[in-house]
Amino acid sequence: MDELGNLRNAVQELQESVKKLQIDDSAANDVEEDADDIFPIRSLEQLNFFEKKLKEDKVARKKLIRSLVIFGGSTGKSNAKKVTDFLMGHCFDTKLLRVFSFTGLSKNKNIAPKPAFKKYAATIRFLFRIIHRADNSFTIIGFEDYLKGFFKHVCEGLKRRHTLESDEEFNGNEDAPKNSKRMRTESDGNFCHS
Repeated sequence: MDELGNLRNAVQELQESVKKLQIDDSAANDVEEDADDIFPIRSLEQLNFFEKKLKEDKVARKKLIRSLVIFGGSTGKSNAKKVTDFLMGHCFDTKLLRVFSFTGLSKNKNIAPKPAFKKYAATIRFLFRIIHRADNSFTIIGFEDYLKGFFKHVCEGLKRRHTLESDEEFNGNEDAPKNSKRMRTESDGNFCHS
């Protein structure tokens, strides 16, 4: 009879484990849907809403972190720069990023000040948590330094969402070097030879 009781307990434990896995699986699907609804952030209004949500909704913040950690991993040994580049390209539209500088200040007095990205502290901490899980040697100071450089060069260097097309697809453009590929950014349609 003891064996029958042990067997019943084991079956109950297995049933509870299956229920928990089903709940975890549905929660993971909810996270993916939430992330798909939020990213990429395309406007200041969306960014302000996202910042507020990160500050006020701890559960949503954790879900979003879990949904994005899969891109960089959680081993602590990934390349922080690659993960950061990917996250910035995935989470934000290029046109929105071009509106910002990190500090909001400019050394050139002829250039009007831009909004400061550093005021979005919850967003910065959110991104840092994801990157730090991927590369645990990456620090918040290192991330802020990276962002300063990132926003300094965002107009010229951000080519996250690009497609490579061969010259044949451009109707034999004579100005293009032979056997070159051209890169077009989806956001602005500009072409560069590579």
